This record gives sequence, structure tokens and C-alpha cells, in this order.
Amino acid sequence: MATPRIEGGAEEMAAAQIIQGEEAIAAAEVAEEAESFEDLQAAFEEITPPPMKRFDESKKSSLEDAKVRFKKAEAERLAGRLASTEEIDTTAERFAKQNKEFTKEILKLLLDSIKNCKTKEQLLDVLKDFYADATLADDALSFLTEVTRGELQKIAQETADIKLTVKDADLKALVNPLKLVESHAVIGGPAPVEVKRALAAREKMLFVTKSNISKMDKQLEEAENKLETIIDALISVNHHENGTFKNST
Repeated sequence: MATPRIEGGAEEMAAAQIIQGEEAIAAAEVAEEAESFEDLQAAFEEITPPPMKRFDESKKSSLEDAKVRFKKAEAERLAGRLASTEEIDTTAERFAKQNKEFTKEILKLLLDSIKNCKTKEQLLDVLKDFYADATLADDALSFLTEVTRGELQKIAQETADIKLTVKDADLKALVNPLKLVESHAVIGGPAPVEVKRALAAREKMLFVTKSNISKMDKQLEEAENKLETIIDALISVNHHENGTFKNST
């Protein structure tokens, strides 16, 4: 009766050893995978180009800058220069609906541009950069007086009292078709100066394109001649080998 118990104990010990062995193998595999991952991560860091690393650093820097700007904006509101964010958004949206020449984003950008103005002259200079039209400028000032507070609001109100005048020469130029066309001297505009510049640029581009096509045609011709030479050489070698084989037979 003792023999079966001994055999059973041996089987249990053998099974335990097998389990322990499998666990050891599994642990070794996990350790090896961990080492492989660490090696892979280290290798990735080594091959990561400096610009990418600088890009990651720049993203962190941008985030920090955004936090600083946010804190500064909050400080300015606490200082009593601007209305609350919700009030600014609501007011800008209302003005944009009332006048199709306005957009909510541009009005908010205007507000952001004048928030550091110390005098009405500074505010007026910024305003002219945004809206040269007197009527639009007056409406924009109305927006500014609603969303500013304290000293900044006082400056906006003083600026609103300034009458923006339009010169007679400017009005005459607006009704003169030739002057109106000449004034649109932006890229793609109809002004004669811009049209001449655009034509010269297109002619230069056309010349460069034709030159590039000629170079490509020459390269293609040279490549074709080279290919034909190689083919002729291969055919000649094959004929020679076939003739030698026939003579040997």
C-alpha cells in the first residue's frame, strides 16, 4: 500500500516542478519583453530627430504660454478694463448680426488689440487699421464702449466723440471708375500695375516650364538611346553564344 503513495507523491512533485518551470519561462519572457520595450523606447529616442524633440518642447512651451496669457487676461478683467468673457461673446455676436460687415471674431480681435491703449489717439490708430470706413468705425466704437470697463471704457467713449471726417478727394476717387480700379493694387487685383506684374510673372513661369520640359525630353531621349544600346549589346552576345553552341555541336 506504501508504494502507490510514493508514486503519487512523485507525480505531484514532478507536476509542481513542471509548473515552476513554466512559471520561470513565462517570467523570463515577460522580463525579456520588458527589456525589449525599454530597448525599443531608447532606440526610438535616439533616432528621434532634434526638430521633433524641439517640436515636443515647443508644444509644452506653447501650453505654458497659453496658461500665462489666460492668467494675464483674467488679471486684466479683475483690474476692471474688460467685461466678462460671456458678455464680450454675446455683445460681439449681437453686433455681427446687426451689421454684416462685422464678424464676431474680428470684433474680439479688435478688443484684444486696444486693451493696452493708454490714450484715445492710440485707440483711434488701431481702429483705423481695422475699419477705414467712418460708419463702420463708429459702430465698432459703440461695441468697444459696451465691452470695456473703467479707464479703458473712458478712452473708448472719448474716442467715440471724435468725428471721423472724409475728404472730398476721397469721395471723388470713389466715384471715379479709373481711380477705383487703380486703387485695387493687391495681388490678383485689376489695377494696371498689378496686371502687368502678374503677366510678367506668368511669362517667366511659362519660360521656366518650357525649359524644364525641354530638359526632360532630352533626358528621356538619352535614356532611350542608352536602353537601345544595352538591348543591342545583349542581342549581340546572345547571337554569339548561340553560334558558339552550334559550332560545338
